[in-house]
Amino acid sequence: MHPLPRPLSLVFFSISTFLALSGIVMILTAFRGGWPVLALFGAGAFVFAHMLWPHFFHRRRQDAATLIARFPGPVTLYSSRVRYFSLAVGCAAFAVLLLVLLLDIDPAEPPMPALRQAILWLGVGFLSLCAFVMMAGVLVGQRLELDGESLTMVTLGRRKVWRWQDVEGFKAGAMTPISVRFLPKLEMKMVVFDDVTLPETALIRMSRDATGRNSGLHDAYGLDFAQLAWLLETWRETALAGSQAAPVASVRDDEFVPVSAAYPNG
Repeated sequence: MHPLPRPLSLVFFSISTFLALSGIVMILTAFRGGWPVLALFGAGAFVFAHMLWPHFFHRRRQDAATLIARFPGPVTLYSSRVRYFSLAVGCAAFAVLLLVLLLDIDPAEPPMPALRQAILWLGVGFLSLCAFVMMAGVLVGQRLELDGESLTMVTLGRRKVWRWQDVEGFKAGAMTPISVRFLPKLEMKMVVFDDVTLPETALIRMSRDATGRNSGLHDAYGLDFAQLAWLLETWRETALAGSQAAPVASVRDDEFVPVSAAYPNG
């Protein structure tokens, strides 16, 4: 997970770390608002640290060449729980910040307008829901299962199965969800592919215009996205080559020899 350029991530990590330390100083000096500052910017520092140094947060990466040698499997690749935990922490921190803005009001100040309160409560609810979903990803886990017949993605207990003959063109790609002039380009890395069973709807055409394919995997499951794309494409080609073995030739009527003629002496 590294949608930002590394220098920009370093800048944000430094700022978040400095402000998180400022929150600690505010708490120690009994200054108002120290805990929300620590929660928000501490979470930000954690998220940017995970972007910059993912090898400190993950198990030793698997090797795609070793995995392809295990064909036809089954082989199971697991998603990073640390990634979802960092996203959950970030969402929860922003939810806490909005909650503090709603509840920590000075009685001497005029009341907050009703529309602003409604917007903040909606933000608290949405971010809390996101944090809950991400924590569910941490607890339940997500995985990718490969065997000789199909590719299966398991997300929060739900299974999505693709037969190898129904998918093609796995490659590493990226999507740009936000593009603003004068700001660094944000990219969401992924593995993209074509699912030939999908109908050509407007949404599918948008996906194809953005990535060149109509489907994608947004997690690398312990590999680099390029390695995962190579593994899936090579596994698919191997599976299809095995399923296209020449069938046993049928016997024609004119090749049939009666047993009595073949063995005249019984």
